[in-house]
Amino acid sequence: SSLPAGTADAFKPQPPVITTSTLNVEERDIATNYIRGIFSAPMEGTREALAMRMAMSMLGERMFIEIRTKRNLSYSPQAFLSPLYDGYNVIYVSTTDPTQSVTVMTDEIRKIKKEGFTAKELSSQKEGFLTGYFMGQETNDAQATSLGVAELKGGWEKAEKFNDDIASLTLEEVNSVIKKYANGIQWYYLGKADAVQRDIYLQKL
Repeated sequence: SSLPAGTADAFKPQPPVITTSTLNVEERDIATNYIRGIFSAPMEGTREALAMRMAMSMLGERMFIEIRTKRNLSYSPQAFLSPLYDGYNVIYVSTTDPTQSVTVMTDEIRKIKKEGFTAKELSSQKEGFLTGYFMGQETNDAQATSLGVAELKGGWEKAEKFNDDIASLTLEEVNSVIKKYANGIQWYYLGKADAVQRDIYLQKL
């Protein structure tokens, strides 16, 4: 308690802004190709960031249905908003058919930008999302972490009203963030380079 107060440079949020699609390929002779795409996201601690978390959760559900259930292209495709303060969105797949998998992923994003999610999707996803969230809050450690993270994002009170904030999200808010931020994807590909069809990755959303 006797230590003097320190000083620090002011924190300046700098979330990545991705406006066009790019592709980075790392050749590796492996059976399965690993593909990760990132695109822009809102600043953490904002209402838009909350809407984006919900949107990415619903996108992940669509990807699971289209990529795993319907086409059996991957065991566990994913879509989520990174937990960093300078956040970005992530889509991921491991697959032996990268061209078809990436085509499905970009088609789903393009479809959402054009048509939006449905009210039924949002209602169903809210229930599942909150169930998963509170299951992750069962320990004192998890609750303390949530309070600390919320404090970094504007105030610990945000953790206390998380349930109400999710419940109040509207379909318009969720649809608008995808339209606003999904403009280009930075792709990172690890696997067989001869399986890469570059135009699939560089197409406009």
